[in-house]
Amino acid sequence: MYASIEGVVSHVLPDRIIMKNNGIGYNIMTPYPYDFNTETIIELFLYTYVREDQFLLYGFKTLAEKDLFVRCLQVKGIGPKAATAILGSTTVNQFATAVTMNDVAFFKKIPGIGPKSAQQIILDLQGKLDGIETTQSQNMELEEAMEALLALGYSSKETEKVKKALIDESSTVEMYIKKGLQLLLK
Repeated sequence: MYASIEGVVSHVLPDRIIMKNNGIGYNIMTPYPYDFNTETIIELFLYTYVREDQFLLYGFKTLAEKDLFVRCLQVKGIGPKAATAILGSTTVNQFATAVTMNDVAFFKKIPGIGPKSAQQIILDLQGKLDGIETTQSQNMELEEAMEALLALGYSSKETEKVKKALIDESSTVEMYIKKGLQLLLK
């Protein structure tokens, strides 16, 4: 029904945020509500969950997260609460890797997921996650590193140059920061 929404976060609650858009407050369930600050403008990709007694909006930072949520809902025995717990506990790439490697132990660590549900996730999603991994979700570490460089006092112009130089590399946040500092000091 709705694809995305852009607005101002007015409230952050334990399981959701309230986002104001054109004078209307939207209750948006999200796996990571405390990642948002009030009075900031954000865009979320939405999934509308409709049942006889429920009409809920679920919001995600990336399309890959939304796609993973939808695929989790297709797993027998996984509802929106469990799918939200999964996304709040892992990244898209970690999830896809665990499915590919048949890593039942990985899924059992997620709150609300037992051994049977873990096996069902792997069984139902094996081979069905192709294309869900995106460079956007893989570069979350790079984004965090750029935020750290901004916090250290470097300008956004300087960090953009560093980001362009490191965009094709795959690394940890710490290594991106180290490489970024090396580039900035040259």
